[in-house]
Amino acid sequence: MSRNICITSVEGQTGFLIAELLLTDEEFKKKVDSVTGLAFDPNHAKAKELAGLGAVIVPHKPGREREVVETLKKTGCDTICLVPPARADKFDIAAELSSAAKKAGVNNMLLISAAGCDYAERDKQPRLREFIDLETLVLSSKGEADTPLGNSPCVIRPKMRDIALVAAYVLSGKGPHGFDDKHRGQMMVVTGPMLCAGKELAEAASKALGQTMEFENISEREAKRILRNQADIDDSEKEYILEYYSLHPTEPDEFFRNYAGELRPKKKLRSS
Repeated sequence: MSRNICITSVEGQTGFLIAELLLTDEEFKKKVDSVTGLAFDPNHAKAKELAGLGAVIVPHKPGREREVVETLKKTGCDTICLVPPARADKFDIAAELSSAAKKAGVNNMLLISAAGCDYAERDKQPRLREFIDLETLVLSSKGEADTPLGNSPCVIRPKMRDIALVAAYVLSGKGPHGFDDKHRGQMMVVTGPMLCAGKELAEAASKALGQTMEFENISEREAKRILRNQADIDDSEKEYILEYYSLHPTEPDEFFRNYAGELRPKKKLRSS
């Protein structure tokens, strides 16, 4: 059974690391026949590096689904790894790719989502909530139930290479219906190895960088100013970061109130 994989947004760190791992790790190389990278900018340094490792880099021109369908058909891929791009129109692009992949006859689809997005409220964290909508869209395109999926919140981000490793295992796995049955139709939550508060994060950063760093709890307004002045990323990603750190998990009292009906012991019926 052949495995020809197409990975989207390979200029970004996530897409790049997944493709790099599939192309360089001996365990995955022997399971994969080809790797194609969709790139908005084929001349990007990361795209060129992947081409040097053996990937076929294909320009991705969103906006016309019919053309995207033809692009996917020409790659000959049977599996697609959908990495939403770090730009304001990520939802539209990812939705178009999901639909195009179905029309192009791509049997296997892996969506890289965001753990904890189920805690996002549509009016307060719209950028995060987009991932729930994408999960629903991908499931419905594969014929699964059209319902959002819930996850545990991600307290600390895992290493990007750990995400790439999980993705590589899924993408290279094979079964009678495409993906390995252990992975097919599953939601896999990847989080960091430990819970960390701000103080612990500052201590870890100080140790790694050899400089003293302290945690300061700043306002959202100040965080926006710092991101605007110091972070060279898309405005939508700045919104995503701020929304992510505004998430708040369900408190125990609220949890038991919500599920009181299911948790109360049932009264026994006595018959005379």
